[in-house]
Amino acid sequence: MTFRIAPSIHSADFARLGDELQAVIAGGADWIHFDVMDNHYVPNLTIGPAVAQAIKPHCVRADGSKVRAATRGRVGAPRHSRPASDS
Repeated sequence: MTFRIAPSIHSADFARLGDELQAVIAGGADWIHFDVMDNHYVPNLTIGPAVAQAIKPHCVRADGSKVRAATRGRVGAPRHSRPASDS
């Protein structure tokens, strides 16, 4: 069985989102988890496609490899498998 570390972006300080992502990646995160809430399928609006695009440059390890952004919502398919660098 393989275990992955996927800290939630919802626990981050949104005023320092890029720094927060870099900190958890440096700490060993395999994926960055977030639920897309775009006010279409859920009644609240928090993270939508604009934030998903904005975090891409920050989802890179020190060695240059990409960290996956694991999502639930409408940002892309298949769920939990898109690299952060994909559009």
